[in-house]
Amino acid sequence: MPIGFRAGRQQTGYQTFTFLHVKWPTWLGSRLLGFDGHLIFYPAGSHIPPHIDQVANGCHYRINLVLWQPARGGEFVCHDVQGRPCWSLGRRLFFFRPDQMTHSISRCESRRLVLSLGWALRDR
Repeated sequence: MPIGFRAGRQQTGYQTFTFLHVKWPTWLGSRLLGFDGHLIFYPAGSHIPPHIDQVANGCHYRINLVLWQPARGGEFVCHDVQGRPCWSLGRRLFFFRPDQMTHSISRCESRRLVLSLGWALRDR
């Protein structure tokens, strides 16, 4: 496992390195609840099964940028309850709502690396 990385929550072989984690002070009166940044490393054989990330309150948004894409596997699959896919720019950049969209990573045949930036907003 690369230095500073920890096993991912799904326990399926991927590893995360959190380089940014901020909880926004409520006294500032903003809708922003917080934001985070992760590097996500997927060694060969790792994957993430389909899931939705639960949040206690608010709306969760995320942008993922694929830095290394394996030649085979490691496909990001993401769709809402109506089956509509998330916004993407090719196979490299994705914008989605992890609290409302089912998302997964197919089995990686070789290494994959993703820069993931997320933020949560208070409900209106």
